[in-house]
Amino acid sequence: MIRYRWALPAFAGLLALIVFSVDMLVPRGYAAWFAYLPLTILSVWMRRPKTAFLLATAYTLLIAIGFWHSTSGVASGLSLFNRSLGVAVIWLSASLIYWAKRTDESRQKWEQIIHHAGFGLAIADPASHRLQALNPAFARMHGYEPEELIGISLTRLCAPECWQDLARHARLVDAQGQLTYEATHIRKDGTRFPVLAEVTVVRDPEGQVLYRAASFKDISERRQVIEELCLSEERFRLAVESTQLGTWDYNPVTGFMDWSARCKSLFGLPPDAEINYNVFLSRVHPDDRMQTHEAVQQALDPEKGGDYTIRYRTVVCVGSGPRWLLARGRVLFDMDRKPIRFIGTVLDITERQRAMAALHDSEKRYRSLVAVATSIVWTGDAEGRFAVPQQSWEEYTGQDWEHHAGWGWLDMFQEEDREQIKSAWIVAVAQRDTYRSQGRLWHAVSRRHRHVEARAVPLMDAEGRVHEWIGMITDVHERKIAEETLRILNLTLDRRVAERTAQLEAANRALLASNEELERFAYVSSHDLQEPLRMIAGYTQLLAKRYVGRLDADADAFIGYASEGAARMQQVIKDLLAYSRIGAEKTRAGPTDSETALELALSNLRPALDESRASVTHKDLPVVKADQTELIQLFQNLIGNAIKFRSQGPPRIRVSAQLTVEPATPGAPAPRQQFWQFSVRDNGIGIEPEYVQRIFVVFQRLHGRGTYPGNGIGLAICKKIVETRGGRIWVESELGKGSVFFFTLPAAAAQDKRAAPSPTAPSSHTRVPS
Repeated sequence: MIRYRWALPAFAGLLALIVFSVDMLVPRGYAAWFAYLPLTILSVWMRRPKTAFLLATAYTLLIAIGFWHSTSGVASGLSLFNRSLGVAVIWLSASLIYWAKRTDESRQKWEQIIHHAGFGLAIADPASHRLQALNPAFARMHGYEPEELIGISLTRLCAPECWQDLARHARLVDAQGQLTYEATHIRKDGTRFPVLAEVTVVRDPEGQVLYRAASFKDISERRQVIEELCLSEERFRLAVESTQLGTWDYNPVTGFMDWSARCKSLFGLPPDAEINYNVFLSRVHPDDRMQTHEAVQQALDPEKGGDYTIRYRTVVCVGSGPRWLLARGRVLFDMDRKPIRFIGTVLDITERQRAMAALHDSEKRYRSLVAVATSIVWTGDAEGRFAVPQQSWEEYTGQDWEHHAGWGWLDMFQEEDREQIKSAWIVAVAQRDTYRSQGRLWHAVSRRHRHVEARAVPLMDAEGRVHEWIGMITDVHERKIAEETLRILNLTLDRRVAERTAQLEAANRALLASNEELERFAYVSSHDLQEPLRMIAGYTQLLAKRYVGRLDADADAFIGYASEGAARMQQVIKDLLAYSRIGAEKTRAGPTDSETALELALSNLRPALDESRASVTHKDLPVVKADQTELIQLFQNLIGNAIKFRSQGPPRIRVSAQLTVEPATPGAPAPRQQFWQFSVRDNGIGIEPEYVQRIFVVFQRLHGRGTYPGNGIGLAICKKIVETRGGRIWVESELGKGSVFFFTLPAAAAQDKRAAPSPTAPSSHTRVPS
């Protein structure tokens, strides 16, 4: 290739010399340049424009030499004209071909650049928007081959929603000459993608639009980056809001300051408040204003690094004091080390500052307490040794630092206690747990060993290693003496309690025997008293039968009094006998159907119910733990009283029950158990509040016998029945509006409910006590 490149000029020079020699010999000089012209064209055609210029230059020089050295001495005018014309034609043709070659090479370079460009380029007709030329990148961007897109309208590549924008953009670019906009294009497979278009209009000399040239860049990645950036900014905003941080941005060059709504609220400003540096300083507490300004100026100094951290108070009050803020920021500098931006955050630390102040006050109180305390407060290293002088130790024991350093403090304990104190230390240090021990420590003032208690806790670093022990030794000598005295007293008291318990148990056994004897006496006495009363009653009735109406009126009255008294006495003896039997008879409480007991009680009260036209209603009643005979008597007494102490209208009596949980009364089987609470509600005359406890006492009456009959023992029997089974009874009443009697009985267990006995007739002694 190199040899060929230099051979052509050499051959052309030789050929020019031959032509020159011929020209010198031929009379007519125009024949030579006609022979020379094909040689020049051949050089240009072989892409050697420089060779053509070289040939033209050589020929021109040779012509000039030949002109001045012709054999005749003088050239003819025709020969000179022909030679000059030849030179001019050769130079002109060589120049035209050379510049055409330069233009062709420049065009080829631009075609290569456009062909290999990484973005799409296209030329479109200004009227129809049809594509006239495009590069491969434009075709690849849309998923087509280049030849597929030539002649189609640009609207086919745009999304339908961009068609109107395309016409508007065309008008704008024709008016402005250049336009940049974003649009959505559609690929051959139908997928959409965003593009950034830069359009330029090309005009002719008259100003008419020849075509529009545009570059297109796929900005999918940029759009995705922008979306991710927006999402990241939104996440950052939410994170900042969730942490209650206020953000600020200050431009030191322009003085512009931008605060978030949270930042403004922390300074007590409305969201639409105008902010500048002077406003910021005016919202800082006057006592902190100067140091805050100095901190800002220091941050703006490039020699200080640009970091900004400060705590200050604001003029806004929160509770009983000003609001505290923690500000952190960073200054950004340009290439000339001048501040261009100052950004940061503020955080409300009012509660933290108050907690720190409270902690500081607590520490001061603690140190003051330690200074005046009689206890020994000490600190030790990780092994429990005294690493620094302990003033309180020296004051209590009299041992100086030289002797109590390290483990020397152990010598001040009584010799018998040293081993267990040291063993406790070894265990506490190994387990990194609280140290506790007791011993007798030498007291310098009293000159004797006193009882003390030692306690210490380990302080750990972030890795969980013990780096220090803090402990206290408390003098408990008086307490130990008091405890020993109390121990001796307790032993004495225990002995006396045991003796007294034995005495009480003996007295209780004697009392039980006495009660049994009294019960037998009451039973026998009631029977013994009934015999003479029967005789008195019999003879009184005989007198009334024979002599009433035969004697005077006083005699008849006396006979009536005697008969009535005898009958009343008999009733009292019977009621007392019934009262004494409750609890004396060893009846076992079992599952008893209270509804059955109520029905049997109503059966016994049928004459009184019919006579008073009373009505008794009830819901489903439960199974309870009681004696059936006693439960019948309980219902009988309460309903009988409701009938007896009725108002003007017919009695209306309601019996119901609900389950409750109550503390067990003495004699109950468990501390807390389930009870059924019964209520017997009437519409009778009611009871005055001061008498609600009196009515449950034996022989206590609220009315005379002439108004309401009876001996005042019925409710006392009810009370004894309920309390014997571990329940309680009480009344709620309002005078003139009726009464509600409540009583509780233990609920039967689930298995006992299935074992409830079937209804049986009441015992012969079940009745309504008067």
